[in-house]
Amino acid sequence: MIVEGGAQQSEIFANRLCNHVARYSFSMLPNGRKITSSFGVALMREHETIWDTAERADIALLGVKRRGRNRVAVEGFEFRNVSHFDYLLTA
Repeated sequence: MIVEGGAQQSEIFANRLCNHVARYSFSMLPNGRKITSSFGVALMREHETIWDTAERADIALLGVKRRGRNRVAVEGFEFRNVSHFDYLLTA
């Protein structure tokens, strides 16, 4: 999914998705089990293919999954204050 906006907006959006998925009751799951989700967010750089961006978002996702469930990772802390770029969100 491509989200237009800054890293902070993308991180907020991904955290909202995590929360909605975690709270949703899936009737097909046995014994009231829940589903969690984690997301990786990466800045789409100039002259970069979407596949390159997806790879970096996936790396961020793998890193956050190692720390637990239901989390969001923004690739590259230096991008947190950047705005008006395209970000790729992977789950």
